[in-house]
Amino acid sequence: MSKDRITVLVVANMTGTVKKKLLVIGKSKNPRCFKNVKRLPVDYKSNRRAWMVSEIFEKFLRDWDKELCASKKKILLLVDNCSAHPNVQHLKAINLCFLPPNTTSVLQPLDQGIIRNLKVHFRRALVMKMIENADKNDGAKIDLLDTIIMISKAWDAVSQNTIANCFRHAGFCSSALSEADFDDEDDIPLIQLIREANVMDNYFNVKFDDFVDVDENLVTWGQLNDEDFLVNPNTSQAEQEAHDADEDEDDPDVEFEPPSTLEAIEALKVVRNYISFNDKVNEDAIKNVIILERALEKNYFLQCNIQTKITDFFKK
Repeated sequence: MSKDRITVLVVANMTGTVKKKLLVIGKSKNPRCFKNVKRLPVDYKSNRRAWMVSEIFEKFLRDWDKELCASKKKILLLVDNCSAHPNVQHLKAINLCFLPPNTTSVLQPLDQGIIRNLKVHFRRALVMKMIENADKNDGAKIDLLDTIIMISKAWDAVSQNTIANCFRHAGFCSSALSEADFDDEDDIPLIQLIREANVMDNYFNVKFDDFVDVDENLVTWGQLNDEDFLVNPNTSQAEQEAHDADEDEDDPDVEFEPPSTLEAIEALKVVRNYISFNDKVNEDAIKNVIILERALEKNYFLQCNIQTKITDFFKK
């Protein structure tokens, strides 16, 4: 029943070795939670209904086509047949192949389990976030930025093996599937975790599988009318900001100050120490933390050694 929603475009290759960065479509052009954020783990677009529309899809393809041309690669791209997916002309590196109408559930590899696996990982993260907030007595709402981080992590968690086997299930390989071909972790329910969390009583009175599929029949694409577009050439910047403020009226009015490089380094030290004293964490985790720590220390050193100019002593 929630009015908060996003639409996500998911793209992967047949072997699962390439998972393209997710394209997320939300309602607000400049959500309040994005203030001071300079980088997102997804590509973000907006319109009033948070739908996939032909304009967004065409721009997505043309930008991707330029990337492929620069890397001297060519691909065959299988696409669902719907009005939001136009037959974009004059692409140099992408050959579009549209599936026959009304065959998505049978022929579309991502509908054979890839998208559902993504939702399973995302819903799990969502439940964990709600429990975490309850444990900290934090009544903060899960905002769009939290959601984007969780959906990006969920996409990272979808394994190469799962993607490859879903393509096989759609008929892109002659070999038969077995139960062992899918990751065991993909279908682990959170029902036990939910039962242990008293805070979830108001949110869950259904099985976790039903929770995963709660938006299965939600409309995600269509043709927008003029009033649905957020970006109007006759709309002033002030009117646009006012609209975004209305969209985010339920969000807490909190100014988020980005942490300094030194604060980030100190936080990584805490993470490194935690991993060092916890043998249940993957061994590669501490290597990744150290790599990030070195990068931040290098950045901090460069900041400290930038020669000052006379203009630095005057306020702008």
